[in-house]
Amino acid sequence: MGLKFSKFGKIKEATIELDGLSVIAGLNDTGKSTIGKAAYSMIKSIKNFPQWYLEMQQQKAFADLIPIVFELLKSYTAAKDDPLYQQMLKIRSEMFSMDSLFGNANLYRNIEQYLETTEKFIQKNNINDSVSQKLKQIIIDLRKEATDDEKFIGITADVFGKSFKRIYNNSMTKEDAKIDYSVGNNILASIEFKKNQIESGHLNVDYKSMSFRDATLIESPLYLEEGHSSNLPYAKDLKTKIESAKQRFTETDNNTDIIKPIDVILNGAQFNYDTDQREWKYTVSDGADSLHIENIASGSKMLGILYVLLKTGVLTPDSLLILDEPENHLHPDWQIKLAKILVSLVKNDFHILLTTHSPTFIHALMKYSKDILDNKNKVNFYLANKIKDTNYSIINNVNNDINKIFENLTAPNDILYFG
Repeated sequence: MGLKFSKFGKIKEATIELDGLSVIAGLNDTGKSTIGKAAYSMIKSIKNFPQWYLEMQQQKAFADLIPIVFELLKSYTAAKDDPLYQQMLKIRSEMFSMDSLFGNANLYRNIEQYLETTEKFIQKNNINDSVSQKLKQIIIDLRKEATDDEKFIGITADVFGKSFKRIYNNSMTKEDAKIDYSVGNNILASIEFKKNQIESGHLNVDYKSMSFRDATLIESPLYLEEGHSSNLPYAKDLKTKIESAKQRFTETDNNTDIIKPIDVILNGAQFNYDTDQREWKYTVSDGADSLHIENIASGSKMLGILYVLLKTGVLTPDSLLILDEPENHLHPDWQIKLAKILVSLVKNDFHILLTTHSPTFIHALMKYSKDILDNKNKVNFYLANKIKDTNYSIINNVNNDINKIFENLTAPNDILYFG
């Protein structure tokens, strides 16, 4: 499986393989993180097809109906004990409940019932003004038939839009952009962007099951903390998965072989979930006091996220793990050990896409890939380079000359030695 980019954001051209371990290195502002966010957004869009389209339509209808219900009840002057009026009061109460403010999907699924009740209320009270017309339009929009491509475009517009703040095209050239997601020689999905809008999209439904089942993007170790959150979809998704791990943590012990390399690094330290205080805890050794997650180093938190998601089976081999500069908070010793963990995961059929600036980390990934993996074709190294005098970068596979990565990352040191 792989992604092909054309003029998307900073990336003028890139073809990234997603099978096994894919490592993207390069200077800042060359589009490395863009690859990970796009991979996440594409896989999530396919995973949520077509259910998320219906839920988005229900959410929109729900939001549009709220002011109508409020207006109808505000102007109602007939009998207060009328059963239909009481049903409308119940709808308003549910709409304004605390759960609805946080996007309770069950409330959205009741939208057809809400619309039917509201329509009966309008007919019974002979309301034929603009409120009635607005309700009719909501019903038309909700029940409008959509093609598979229209549904896919709607889903990608939501997922990509939230991940990229609806900025897709190059900010200077503003040229049209495209992303293709392929399985073998077959294009599973494609999206075209124009003027920071999704111009067109296509999903080959017959190949949908060939995509990754899921994607997880980790760009900060701080999400293991209870209070650390973000509205970005991949961050919210990660928090949801950490919450799921809490429920399974004391019940699951099926992945001991997978987490064993992390146990070696922790050297007797343990992550646990305190069900009474409802938070993750960390103990450095048997008999030591438990520490709040907020009180441990960021590097330990990074290992902690991997540990709890792997131990509980939230991360699985049929999904894509995306790591954005995971070595940032790690001493070179732990960078080397993390590299061994990640390559061991690939050995166990996991798929990992990561970005990095660290020569040490890359060197370790190279070494363990040669030592551990039977299939060397499951490892790909890429280098992101800015194109001179443009606002673009190009990302190339450098498997045949990985020294290009080290030259790129160590060249700035020449300033220190040679001025």
